Amino acid sequence: MTSSEPDFAPATALRRVLPLLRCPVCGHELTEYDGGAPGPRVRTLGCSEGHRFDTAKQGYVTLLGSAGRTGGGDDAAQLDKRELVLSTGHFDPLVDRLVDAVRPALGDGGVLLDCGAGTGFYLSRILNICDRATGIGTEISAAAARRLAKAHPRAASVVADTWRGLPVADGSIDALAVVFAPRNAAEFARCLRPGGLLVVAWPSQDHLSPLREELGMLNIEKGKETRLGAELETHFDFDEEGSSTVTSNLRLSADEAVGIALMGPSGARIGEEDMRRRVEGLGREVFPAALSVNVSVLRRR
Repeated sequence: MTSSEPDFAPATALRRVLPLLRCPVCGHELTEYDGGAPGPRVRTLGCSEGHRFDTAKQGYVTLLGSAGRTGGGDDAAQLDKRELVLSTGHFDPLVDRLVDAVRPALGDGGVLLDCGAGTGFYLSRILNICDRATGIGTEISAAAARRLAKAHPRAASVVADTWRGLPVADGSIDALAVVFAPRNAAEFARCLRPGGLLVVAWPSQDHLSPLREELGMLNIEKGKETRLGAELETHFDFDEEGSSTVTSNLRLSADEAVGIALMGPSGARIGEEDMRRRVEGLGREVFPAALSVNVSVLRRR
């Protein structure tokens, strides 16, 4: 008997990418285990070795190996700040650059993997433009995965640990995006098809200046670009013409200044009350800051 419940969008997205997912314990293919005819929701995924992974009621699935972390990442408060800032359009120039970077690899129905996808903001915006593409977003934060599951009807949400291994098949991904998130070069290369694109976005030394200095936020790591090249050159060729720095002059409100300061690494060190005092102590209503983000495009050998 067919269920009268309406289709559950996260389940549709998860079923779409299921042939690409792999068991995080043994690496075997995953199939849907539902105890009967498929319903509107995906209940459990499993492999031939008997490993089972229940989906959350919000529609995401946790695919961590036995040694994988079960927590960490951004909490709900940090995610709230991130959503507040991203909703203002301040980061739209970065969105436009990411779309331009991944579009050639996605073609007609390609697959985009967004590692460390957060709430799914960048992934959903890319899928809105690349309207035949399918997305997979991975996150170590269950709080983020819950929001990610609702981000876009063609985006599946998976809790996974980039450092422990991504639960996707070898060579199954057309484009992989890493936006302000950890990088695992060997694992990215395994997931991407030959010729697939890796797009990495990370803050330049000027990002959020002068607000960064005024609020005592964490400094941007020096020499990051050199280290990035060393990490990736074994598996990838850099596309120098396709790589660039996205820049824009931001004028933030007090709430936006607090939010942009707390949505990154500084948010784990400086509490909201303390950060708001710092913002108020500057004694003005508008807070200039530079959006300055490096975007590197690399091709899998």
